[in-house]
Amino acid sequence: AAARRPQYICTAPALTVGPTGKPLRAGLAEKFRLPAIGDRDAGDVDPVAAAAAVVDAVAGSVAGPDQRLSAAGVDSLGLWILARRLRARRADPGADDDLGAFLRRDPTVRELA
Repeated sequence: AAARRPQYICTAPALTVGPTGKPLRAGLAEKFRLPAIGDRDAGDVDPVAAAAAVVDAVAGSVAGPDQRLSAAGVDSLGLWILARRLRARRADPGADDDLGAFLRRDPTVRELA
């Protein structure tokens, strides 16, 4: 059922944990630049902010909208990881495309969105 599917899937190299070893969930929506649960504009996610969140998770640093992937710290392995994550979000993950060529041109985060 569509109601049981997550609205967003975010990845990060690590999560902050509390003294019990459990992830601290408070503040994660802000970290990934997601709207709060119950926000009436929750369906209106800024695509540039969403792309920046993916690049941030891959590079481990905050990327600005006009920053090139290489300047954000995305190396060749990061490009491979980024391509896999972007392909997994598509309706047809096996579709042939020029995503790899596009990523090798070192686009900005805004162009990626």
